[in-house]
Order: sequence, then structure tokens, then C-alpha cells
Amino acid sequence: MLSSLYPSFPHILCFTEHHLNQQEIELTQIDSYTLGASFCRTSLKMGGVCIFVNKNLNFKKVDIQKF
Repeated sequence: MLSSLYPSFPHILCFTEHHLNQQEIELTQIDSYTLGASFCRTSLKMGGVCIFVNKNLNFKKVDIQKF
């Protein structure tokens, strides 16, 4: 589906203010992308950030919880 919208995919997708909890973000799947890093608030509602990386790229997952 996405390939019909874009002839070449972006390497990285960053989403802010996604409003998902950790379990929801880990279950989120985007064709041709892998979850590279994410942060979800535990004490407040809303917020959050996640980074999806194109599956054709080599990368290391980053733990951004401590930041």
C-alpha cells in the first residue's frame, strides 16, 4: 500500500506525541520498518516518541528511556 504512495521510502520515520503506551507501541507495525527506539510516559497521559527504521538499514536499537 505505501509503495503506491511513495516511489522511494524514507530511511527513518519519527513520531512524536503518539499517545500510546509501551505495549501498544511494541505491537505497532509499519510495512518495511522496524521499531528502533521508543519512549512512552508512565506517570502522565499522552506524549511519547518513537523511531521506525527502514528494514534495509543496519542499526542498533537505542534505549532512550533513561533520557
